[in-house]
Amino acid sequence: MPYRVMKDNFGKAIATGFYGIEVNLGNNSDSDLLIEGFVLAAGSQPLPSSSLSLLMSQTRGDKTTRLCKVGFEGNLVVARDTQKRTLLFIPRRAFGSRSDRTDFDVVEIQKQITEVRPIVRKIEK
Repeated sequence: MPYRVMKDNFGKAIATGFYGIEVNLGNNSDSDLLIEGFVLAAGSQPLPSSSLSLLMSQTRGDKTTRLCKVGFEGNLVVARDTQKRTLLFIPRRAFGSRSDRTDFDVVEIQKQITEVRPIVRKIEK
């Protein structure tokens, strides 16, 4: 997500410290899926993602509510034949970016991310 969108929605502390990556998850299997986490990588290096509770501690008021509604905090259920959207937060330092810079190129960051894979478990009924 662009810096300006992150700042408007979640505040300056989040926008300057993290990149927001929107992930759309589709489930066309024969059972519901439990998304327990994500594996992210830039090249061959794993990327850390930040816990929602850490990010929420850096926001206040309405921004905390918005963050809670869209951010991945684990154990997301994607019912069969549906789609869900969630937001992952990656510390800027994982890309060697300084947190005081706002002029990053979203396309360049997207090119650096080589893998976004959910950790999935089928929910048997």
